[in-house]
Amino acid sequence: MITQTELDNCLQWAQNNGAFIDPKISFRITEDAGVSAFVNEKLSPKPDQALIRVPETLLITSQQALSEFSQAANERSLLNSVTQLYLSKLKFGTDAVHLKSFYKPYLDVLPLHLPQPYFWSTDEVMNLHGTDVYLTMRDTLNKLVKEWRMLFQALSIEHSSQDKQFLSLFQENKDSAVVPLEQFCAHINGCKLEDSEWNSFVAYLWSYCIFNSRAFPRVILGRAGTDRTNLNEGFLYPIVDLLNHKNDVPVRWEMNEQNELCFMSQTTTFSAQDELFNNYGNISNEKCLLNYGFWDSSNKFDFSRLTLKLPSTLVSGLPVDFNKSGNFVTDDGETTILQFSLKISEPLPPVLLALFAYLSKLKSEETPTVRSVLEGIDQLTSVVSQRLLFYKNFKIKTSSTQKLRPHVIKLIKLYYQDNKKILNATTEKLSVLQKKYIAIIRSFLCHSRQFLKTTKYLPILSYWYLVL
Repeated sequence: MITQTELDNCLQWAQNNGAFIDPKISFRITEDAGVSAFVNEKLSPKPDQALIRVPETLLITSQQALSEFSQAANERSLLNSVTQLYLSKLKFGTDAVHLKSFYKPYLDVLPLHLPQPYFWSTDEVMNLHGTDVYLTMRDTLNKLVKEWRMLFQALSIEHSSQDKQFLSLFQENKDSAVVPLEQFCAHINGCKLEDSEWNSFVAYLWSYCIFNSRAFPRVILGRAGTDRTNLNEGFLYPIVDLLNHKNDVPVRWEMNEQNELCFMSQTTTFSAQDELFNNYGNISNEKCLLNYGFWDSSNKFDFSRLTLKLPSTLVSGLPVDFNKSGNFVTDDGETTILQFSLKISEPLPPVLLALFAYLSKLKSEETPTVRSVLEGIDQLTSVVSQRLLFYKNFKIKTSSTQKLRPHVIKLIKLYYQDNKKILNATTEKLSVLQKKYIAIIRSFLCHSRQFLKTTKYLPILSYWYLVL
């Protein structure tokens, strides 16, 4: 953890170079959240009142990165990667790196040891095996290595000697091969960041995680030539990136005529000692964990992901555009992968139930019937229940050689606990829905024996599903 002296030096550096921090705001280090900003006395800022102003010259953008890596000027698609690599060189390179001495007070407050799961021990990560977070980490690291190798090839940069054995994992396999997460963990845990070279993978991973937790989208700078469709190009915003993230907190970032990037809180009133937050966007707990290393059980934007693999020919024949509904992930020509977000506020998305009703349709049935809807509920209940059982049966595992850190154990348990809570809500919703469908069917059966073979009453059933 950084010291208060390092924090004070960074704040002084920013102010000496033209930054403004409202006198009613102070930064200090807390045990639970690290660096945090607090309001010293009651404050009622106007919507356009800048509480923090930072000159553009203090920002770390692709412009500075291109000064160090001029050969990347024509590699527009790699600009974000180049900026991340530049940060790696600033943090881990020699003092001769372009602007390193200037940015040193800021670099000193960027924590070397990060809380994100990418830096957990192998035993800690293996307790996530079988979860969505585990798969996301594996896929992200494989993608990151591909990006890192491509970048080094484009810039004619040699890899660090400490990555020689690690790189052989990718040279022996085809580009499409997926390297297991355990092998990443073994390499990352075997590297000491304080001794790492700037061109090592672990240094690039560190920089990637810093950007994930702190970077702002370049489009807010409003500069000519900025690709507004490329929301992935980020930059670092010293001082403002010291603010902790919180969902639902209204904020504004805006460049003024003096080329100062202004931070404006849209909270109408602060009491003394209230924390001043930033908001990088309302995000789920999975992203909170992977990007910031924390978990918030009260997060209303949290969800549990249900992933389905279906034959491509089957999906192409469905009367639903999963691209428009936001459920489509990939299609390799044989298998289509769909994902559905289950939330406490919406444990059963209508499109998910409609999908299972259609999948349960007999060949002799042109459209879903009451029978297929009920069977679809049964099938979906079975799928969700299997996933729920996985979370219910979880127990912390460890080897005899590694000890799990208490705060990591807490995060892992919260992950399983909250996913279990959401999936429980889904199974309960399905059970209630099934009982109500059956009750409605019984009331109609006395009027028509053909009820189960017709779609006549589906609009009525759909109405009941939507309102109950």
